Amino acid sequence: MKINNNSKKSLTTHFWALVALLVISCGLFLWLAWEVIGEKREWLDTQGWNFVQGFTSPLHTQWALLITFGGTNFFTSCIYLVIIFFLFKKNYKREAVHVLIIGSGVILLGWVLKLVFQRARPNLPHLQLAKGYSFPSGHTLGAFTLCGVLIYLILKSEWSNLAKSATVLLLLVYACLVGLSRIYLHVHFTSDVIGSMLVALCWLTFSLICIKLTS
Repeated sequence: MKINNNSKKSLTTHFWALVALLVISCGLFLWLAWEVIGEKREWLDTQGWNFVQGFTSPLHTQWALLITFGGTNFFTSCIYLVIIFFLFKKNYKREAVHVLIIGSGVILLGWVLKLVFQRARPNLPHLQLAKGYSFPSGHTLGAFTLCGVLIYLILKSEWSNLAKSATVLLLLVYACLVGLSRIYLHVHFTSDVIGSMLVALCWLTFSLICIKLTS
């Protein structure tokens, strides 16, 4: 199949846009890590605590516990398996392998980063049992990466523009709520959550770059 010059130019533009996004997101993550771990500045985390304290109630705690489940490795792994099954059934085997690598790779990436930074969890009463290190937030990382994969697949689908826009918005809201629930439950700092968003963006853009280079 021949590709015209306009298509080649578009592919090149998209590729370098992904590279720029990868560099920017990685740079922001490293800056944030230096601010909160290297320099131990707490202005961002303080703002986060002040925000969630105004919403604390038994009912909101129950909602937070329910929402935060959406970022667990168990939940995200189940969704990835459904996606992979669907893609294989539709004979999109290459895409299924990509999803498998992205989904499993992000779990390993989060684990490695926690070991690298070794940040203790907030010294507040945890409203949910939480073990291990704090930075970055594994739940937030898992939720945003899963949503990124789903958004990519949805945008490539034949859905109407309205359906695509509404679904993308709902997925982004879901991922943000998972991150907010981690702060509300006192198991993560605000910087942990924002750092995870940046890591998810890094991982997704890196994955897309690799896909474009190998396709």
